[in-house]
Amino acid sequence: MTVDFLPPDNIARRLHHPRFATGLADLAERYFAQTVVIRARPLAGAGGTYPFTIRDVSKLRGAWGDALLRGASENAQNSQPCNWVPECALFALFQGHGELEKGRVFHKPYDLAFARGPADMVEFRLTLHGFASDWIDEAAGALVAALRHGLGKHKTCWQVLDRHIETIEGIAPLPAGDGCQMDLQTPLAMRQGGMVKQDLASLMVSFARRVQIMARWQDTGLVFPDGFLARLAAVRIEYSDCEIVGWNRKSLRQNGRVIPLAGLTGTITLKNLCPAAKMLLAFAPVIPPGARTSLGFGRVRLSPAGAH
Repeated sequence: MTVDFLPPDNIARRLHHPRFATGLADLAERYFAQTVVIRARPLAGAGGTYPFTIRDVSKLRGAWGDALLRGASENAQNSQPCNWVPECALFALFQGHGELEKGRVFHKPYDLAFARGPADMVEFRLTLHGFASDWIDEAAGALVAALRHGLGKHKTCWQVLDRHIETIEGIAPLPAGDGCQMDLQTPLAMRQGGMVKQDLASLMVSFARRVQIMARWQDTGLVFPDGFLARLAAVRIEYSDCEIVGWNRKSLRQNGRVIPLAGLTGTITLKNLCPAAKMLLAFAPVIPPGARTSLGFGRVRLSPAGAH
């Protein structure tokens, strides 16, 4: 049973009223995030070697959400503002907290990634940005519980080998030069009218708006200089071995509704980068660009143009 009155959403209030107003340079200097790193392997009863892929990240997120749900307040379990002090992680991380402005919702303050190791070992990485890291211990415990309880419809259970937490303090600048190569390690989803598009002409402007929203989780209102977005539109993008990959996933929480997922893979080179554009792009390895980042999309590696 929930309480008779709804408490205020203090997280939304904090996002709407940041303590600081700064530019990119200051945000880069004091950007903060923490990452839960877990190494695990599927148990022997999971049917032998389990080739965990990008398609399985949705199962990981679903199992993690279920673990958070089991430990959440009754209010949060019913999609209402949490009445606990401090709020439970389900409310903080999974529920919406309003919009920065009309049509621009506050993004979820986490992203998921993975890397395959020797044999069937997998390293899972859950990053919480800014003050969302206040819930790092609860999030980490729920992620361990999710892996042990099992992923997916058939509940593939995992043996957790070890766990630690890494801290990100500051964003490193990119090397000198007006070009940068971006290797798309996982699909990059740039949506337009609900469709994934291969033309990334709006990539930089879209990413600037994403960083601006994520800055609110740093208690910061990010202010761009006059004409900044117009200069970003002048960035030239070249493609190398790029293609759109896609698949369908079923949402168990939506009665098996089929949800199409797709994104661009390959390598892109960005040229004609002004210093401010390079400063923005330096955030990309920490704040994955594009959509579906909670499902492992948007992982990139940056290097100087022509380095490969």
